[in-house]
Amino acid sequence: MSNVDKETADLLSKTVLYVNEKYPKLAASSNATPQLLKRTRQVVNGLKSTFTFKIPVQNSNSYLYYAEVLNAPWTGQKNKITKACVLDLATVEQSCSDGDEWRNLALAKAICF
Repeated sequence: MSNVDKETADLLSKTVLYVNEKYPKLAASSNATPQLLKRTRQVVNGLKSTFTFKIPVQNSNSYLYYAEVLNAPWTGQKNKITKACVLDLATVEQSCSDGDEWRNLALAKAICF
């Protein structure tokens, strides 16, 4: 997986599998190479990480993902996905120039679980 460490790659793959299970209509390969667009970390009763990333699918199209992951092992929540979103970029006519814009697009238009 490009531009991410192994732990991040594992979390992105876990997000894709989670979304595939929740919304099979936009299923993507968890082995596809993601393009990480934005990552944040915040300490809130554990470590809350957010990820915004794209995964290529067929016909030169991509799906946009957003995920919130909580890591608080002492509470039994080890890298638990607390929110995950997916958007088929072929359905929107919007281009984004930075990670914040991609995140905002995902939160505004994606299907979230």
